[in-house]
Amino acid sequence: MLSVQLGQAESSIIFPGVRIAFSGICGLPQPESFLSDEELLFLNSLRLEKRRLEWQAGRLAAKRLVAVMAKKDMPSIAVAYDPMHRPVCGGLPVSITHSGGIAAAAYSESGIIGIDLEIIKPHSLRLAEDYFLEEEIPCADAENIVMAWTRKEALLKALGLGLTVPAKSINAANEKPVFLGKALERYKKLGSPDLKIMTARINGKGKEGWFFSVVSS
Repeated sequence: MLSVQLGQAESSIIFPGVRIAFSGICGLPQPESFLSDEELLFLNSLRLEKRRLEWQAGRLAAKRLVAVMAKKDMPSIAVAYDPMHRPVCGGLPVSITHSGGIAAAAYSESGIIGIDLEIIKPHSLRLAEDYFLEEEIPCADAENIVMAWTRKEALLKALGLGLTVPAKSINAANEKPVFLGKALERYKKLGSPDLKIMTARINGKGKEGWFFSVVSS
């Protein structure tokens, strides 16, 4: 499993065919320097400061990826959604996530992408029982639960489903995921792509850490 330090994760990491950018919520540039006029209006509608910062950091990470490839300035690039409610940035498919003061965005050349990032913290065994199959978390400690959750959530995002389907309709225990019910229907609708899951750990200061997983074909 890839492991990186927090400082390294502030720039970008490249998996085969996948590009990822990270952004912290501290020290963000002025919103006018990277948000479109429409996005600035939406930002002003957000009341909670934590939500405002996380939303900005996610957009900044996505636009850093796309601006380089599209050779455009960031305010001219907007994040929208495709018919399956998957985000697109400047017309390119992206996935966005944030947790514990960090945001990340990912782009895949294949057109199918999902990323989820979660800070490592204790979770109840009830969560494990409600959302995971037994083989997904053989040891139900904080690290295994968070790592398993990022794998499952990244798959749900790649399918454009999120939590509109039962979490147990996806088995992310192995490198090749297994789908059931509506998750299987969506997977087939996308052409049954050969999806791959890549998981990594970000090490912060002291005991602080995050897991993130990326799904692409």
